[in-house]
Amino acid sequence: MPNITVELFTGRTLEQKRVFVAAVTNSAVEILKVKPEAVRIRLVEMETWDLANGGELESDRRAVDVPEGVRTGRSEPPLHRRERP
Repeated sequence: MPNITVELFTGRTLEQKRVFVAAVTNSAVEILKVKPEAVRIRLVEMETWDLANGGELESDRRAVDVPEGVRTGRSEPPLHRRERP
């Protein structure tokens, strides 16, 4: 059973994720000769300030506005990690 983990920046739509996981599943089925239900895909979303390349944060390379709480270390957890109202 292939377990595939994909790290990607936040901001993709649900539809983009659906199309992506379908394409990855189809490729795994064709190449690895497994059944579609045997393919497990885990999407791990991250913010641009959570990844560095060549010693530089991706948020700095892209000139992304980093929320004040993240800059100071006093941020609330992202909404998906908090209880929703």
